[in-house]
Amino acid sequence: MREIIAMLRAYARAELDAWSYGLTGALLLVALVINYSLDFETTYISTRFLEPIQIVYYALYYAVPFVAAIVIVARARGRGEALRDPGLWLATLVTLVGYGVYRNFHYYGPWIQEALAPEIQRYVFICAANLLRAALGFALVLGFWLAVDRRLDGRAAQPLYGLSLRSIALRPYLLMLAIISPLIAWASFQPAFLAVYPRYTPGPELAYWGLEPWVGYAIFELCYGTDFVFTELFFRGLLVLGFARWLGPGAVLPMVAFYAFVHFEKPLGEALGSIFGGWVLGVIAYRTRSIAGGVVIHLGVAYLMELAAILQRTLGAVAP
Repeated sequence: MREIIAMLRAYARAELDAWSYGLTGALLLVALVINYSLDFETTYISTRFLEPIQIVYYALYYAVPFVAAIVIVARARGRGEALRDPGLWLATLVTLVGYGVYRNFHYYGPWIQEALAPEIQRYVFICAANLLRAALGFALVLGFWLAVDRRLDGRAAQPLYGLSLRSIALRPYLLMLAIISPLIAWASFQPAFLAVYPRYTPGPELAYWGLEPWVGYAIFELCYGTDFVFTELFFRGLLVLGFARWLGPGAVLPMVAFYAFVHFEKPLGEALGSIFGGWVLGVIAYRTRSIAGGVVIHLGVAYLMELAAILQRTLGAVAP
């Protein structure tokens, strides 16, 4: 744990500056107020479900924080030459469109409705929404890495944007989860939290397949977890380790701004937590050149939130 704290302190001393963090923070504050006042993303973007135009909308939506933070960081950290590199903007465009494709990818839905029994449609859909989209996202990131970053200047590049278990020490990350656990337990008593979690509740699919409830949970949670592995690969891997070529350690801040927007349909507390949590995971990834620690923390937090909500329902604290 001391090693992680030392990493965060060293990064903060070297990279935190009032201009870039203050301006980006003000942008996120305004965006939070607008989104949660008008329910902007849900009203104007999410409603374009299964429409290809949604890819464009998502790309433009996420471009606001990401591009703004890139410009702010480059100016503040004396990397103005990066803004004149076409490679930076091509990578930005591909990244934004790629994430828009990932968010829009639900085209298996009509097939599920037509081909499967009504009792299992919901369950198959929510499992596919995590597993298939994560597989697509992983393929997009892998394609970008093969085309752009597999070899740099004739030398072997880093592993796939930090997707490596090399010399990872689990203890500090498990300790972080232990520290976070009481906050998750407290959150599990809040109505806004229980309106979102758990992401799966048992339904008619159990009787249809003759499954025990724990099996239904286990299958879903495995699918659910794959999406978090992709999230770490995309945000802490591609956006931090990939964009560090242009922004150096400053790549953490644009990633945090992008990451915050991704949480704008979640409870406000979770959206605010994503800003700090995204920064911590971004710094760890940049310093260790690995996303393994972030995967452990992200999966741990996600599963603790699921477990807390499941226990609330199981113990009868809330109605199922």
